[in-house]
Amino acid sequence: MAVLLETTKGDLYFNPETISRVHLSPDHSTLTVHFVNGTLFSVDVGTDQERRSIGEFLARLSQDGRGFLSSGRELLNLRSAVWVSIPDEGPVQVRWQDNRTHSLSEVNVDHVRTALEP
Repeated sequence: MAVLLETTKGDLYFNPETISRVHLSPDHSTLTVHFVNGTLFSVDVGTDQERRSIGEFLARLSQDGRGFLSSGRELLNLRSAVWVSIPDEGPVQVRWQDNRTHSLSEVNVDHVRTALEP
């Protein structure tokens, strides 16, 4: 089911299964959606309405059962990963189709497992 992002330029609908991660810039001025095929889409966040819309978009993606996990200023779609490694010791590793691998050293392993459940 598509997830809506309202912007000042119009409504955007994203298929969550195609998203690998969503990143909010350090100054919270830009939201970038990275897709599993390596492409990305960015939108500027300048108004209070845009900030509210971004918050609603991130909240919808973060709902239980969607497969997204929060890590810093990013939401990672663990279900879109090629593989996820949960070692007994060390950081969780997540690899996507575009050859990007993320190390998640400060995440709750139970949250990772929950995000991966169907």
